[in-house]
Formats: sequence, C-alpha cells, structure tokens
Amino acid sequence: MAIDYWVWVARLVLAVVFGLSAWGKFADDSGTRKAVGEFGIPIAWVPAVAWGLPTVEAAVAVAVLPPWTAAAAALMAILLLGIFTGAVVRLLRQGTRPVCSCFGAGSAAPIGRGTVVRNIVLIMLAGLTVVATLANPQVPGVLPMDRAVTLAVAAGFAAVLVSLWGELRSLRRRLDAVDRMRPIPRDRPHSADQTSFFERSS
Repeated sequence: MAIDYWVWVARLVLAVVFGLSAWGKFADDSGTRKAVGEFGIPIAWVPAVAWGLPTVEAAVAVAVLPPWTAAAAALMAILLLGIFTGAVVRLLRQGTRPVCSCFGAGSAAPIGRGTVVRNIVLIMLAGLTVVATLANPQVPGVLPMDRAVTLAVAAGFAAVLVSLWGELRSLRRRLDAVDRMRPIPRDRPHSADQTSFFERSS
C-alpha cells in the first residue's frame, strides 16, 4: 500500500512542476520569447516554440495524473527535461548563462550547475514514475478516495503558494531595478551666504 502512495505523490509532484512551468511561461510571454531566443532557437521559430513549449508542459501536467496516460506523460517529461538539460550544458560549456525563465518571471535567474542538478533529479523522478506506474497501473484507484483527494488538494495548494512566492520575487526584482535607476541626490555645497540664522546671530 505504501508504494501506491509514493506513485501517486510522484505523479502529483510532476504535475505541479510542469503545471507551474506552463503557467509561468504563458503569464510572461515576452520573457519566454526572450529566453527561447537566448537558448539558440532561430528567430523565425521563437514565437512557435514560446507558445508550443508551455502547451506541451500543460498537457504533461494534466496527462500524468490519470493512470492510463501517466506513463506516456512521464516519458514526455523525460524527453523535455533531457533536451533542456542538453541545451543548458552546451551553453555553460560556451560560457553563456542566459536567464532560465523556466517558471516565468518568478524564476528569472541565470542558468547554472544548479539547473542541471534540478533537471537530473526531475528526470530520475519521471523515470521512477514510468516504472512505478506500469507496475502499479491501478493507482490512484486503489487508494482510499479521501486520502487520494487530500493529497491532490495539498499539491494544488502547494502550487499556489509557490506561484505566489515567485510573483513576490518578481515584484521585488522590479522594485530593486527601479531603485537602481533612481538618481542619487547630491548635497548642495554650503556657501558663505547660506549661513543659518543662528550662525549670523552669534
């Protein structure tokens, strides 16, 4: 029974990750197009890729939940993550670190080794999901309905919290950018004719 819970949790995690990734890219279309272009996609293909990638990610997020499509969705997740990881490694070897925008404006940070490690962990999770789903195709049907629904609701709530946290990070970066652009006031020199009343009266 414990393995059935782990299979369901793994699929929920993949659904949350790919759902947040798709949502973030759709919400930040300009940032997504910029990131796609910086990853070396030809300019003519940028609009199609910037729209098609989050569409496929959203499909994976939905399809990984039902037992009859979960294994295929997890395989698609492995394919997407593998292509992305290969592109990241290639850019890092070239000394280029474009902004990832993996989850939209909330993750507008340059790629690095952490990006590769994160993707490898997700690939391993997706691989385990494929094997476990094929071995336990009845999940989540064999789980008590209340517990399966509770886990799904908890995953959705976690996704909302992560999304809000990303929005707050994005807002803070924009405010910091505004502060950096604001001119620094300079103190006016104290001339002889600007003496204070107390200085003149003394």
